[in-house]
Amino acid sequence: MYIGWIHHYIPKLLGFLAFIVNPVFVYLVFSGKSICLGNYRFLLLYFASFNVIYSTLEIAVPIGISGYRYCFYLLLTDGPFEKASSFNHFVLTVRCSMLASSYSILISHFVFRYLVILRSKFTSTRFRFFMTGSFGLCAAYVLFFAWEASGEDEFRSWTGVLMLVFMSSASISTYVFFGYKIMRKLNDSRSHTMMSQETAVLQRKLLIALTVQTIIPICISFMPSLVAWFSPVFNYNMGRAFNYTGTIALSAFPFLDPVAIIFFLPILRQRLWKTKRSEQATTAVSFTMNSV
Repeated sequence: MYIGWIHHYIPKLLGFLAFIVNPVFVYLVFSGKSICLGNYRFLLLYFASFNVIYSTLEIAVPIGISGYRYCFYLLLTDGPFEKASSFNHFVLTVRCSMLASSYSILISHFVFRYLVILRSKFTSTRFRFFMTGSFGLCAAYVLFFAWEASGEDEFRSWTGVLMLVFMSSASISTYVFFGYKIMRKLNDSRSHTMMSQETAVLQRKLLIALTVQTIIPICISFMPSLVAWFSPVFNYNMGRAFNYTGTIALSAFPFLDPVAIIFFLPILRQRLWKTKRSEQATTAVSFTMNSV
């Protein structure tokens, strides 16, 4: 399969941008007035760490997406794990599981936001149990790809596709369910007596940021995956264009998601602006002192 410069370099560029943005994102989360986010900061740290791991695998294990007649396939295009071996196949399996693992992390975010509104102890004194469950859910999504079916190839392929669709659809349905429950709880008049106006506004902004954080992988990860899974069912040739757009889209969300959160959360956006202004003021003072 022909690999052009677009397919080769843009995913790597997005990966390096993710290496820059996510540490900045973590700094903003753990500095200044961001302390009002409470234990949610550690969930955001978990999310940023996952983005860095995802981008590392994106660079080290670049993949290509293609199809022929009634099948689609992934292949390693270059890198140190390109040659066929059992270990390299395991690395490819882990690489493919990263997309599904992002669904599990978003589920943890929605559940946490709902538990915060309910004033659950799992967001305060029992937060370590919540994080343990979050890690366990992510591990379950990874192990899903390590399971190997048996039986005829036709049965196995259909089972695999249907299980992937079920897992993705169930994850998205969980987002919608908890998002609806959170909005209903925030709009409930009795909830306003349990939290201050400032806290309610913060919860709404966090929900908006989480919604955008969820829409991005759905649009640039879940939708291309659906096309790759079901195009062979109708004997549709995806062509080289989908290989370019699909692989680039899958590599984009570790960079785009933290940028979206910073943009939609005023606390982080203002913190970033103040940091830039303080650096400019320091530079101006240094220049003045040198001139004197």
